[in-house]
Amino acid sequence: MSGSGDPAAGGYTLTASIGLAAPPAGVVPWLVTPDLMDRWMVGVDGIVVLDKADDEAAAVGDRIRVIASVGGKAGWLFEGTLATLGPERVVRAYTLIELSSGGVPLEADTTGYTRTVTYDLTTDAPGTQLSCTVVTVIPGLAEAAAGPAAAKEQKTLQRSLERLEAEVAGRQRGLIGRFRDAGQVPAPL
Repeated sequence: MSGSGDPAAGGYTLTASIGLAAPPAGVVPWLVTPDLMDRWMVGVDGIVVLDKADDEAAAVGDRIRVIASVGGKAGWLFEGTLATLGPERVVRAYTLIELSSGGVPLEADTTGYTRTVTYDLTTDAPGTQLSCTVVTVIPGLAEAAAGPAAAKEQKTLQRSLERLEAEVAGRQRGLIGRFRDAGQVPAPL
């Protein structure tokens, strides 16, 4: 697990992995079905595959919208596509559409913001080893800001994968887990 800034690109890269108690075929639906995805992604308020029902999995080329917030104080609207879907790899690519504060849209230049999320799944003796790499590019992001942003989102990535592991295993989140998640920076994964 690591997070690092990339000042040359104006962004950062995050990586994390976790073991899951299901074969890859049992994990992939958790990565492409909206009503499953929003159960484990920290800070995500809603996920929609445009032009499909909530319980219908995304297919390659489908557009995906992710709504995220921190307690109603700050919000983000991301839109992307499912670029790759296979038994060993799932890739989604997002752009930032809108920022808001207190529910009010902010005027911000989101041009050039990209986030590519890659999941690599390998069969492991008890189930699946899932590795996730998140590459975020924010043109003009200063190195001094990239490091702290990466550190906060690294925690969110790891916590989200822990939630995914619990969901795949059929365990429910307890009160302490919910409290722990409340302070995390949201991230579309």
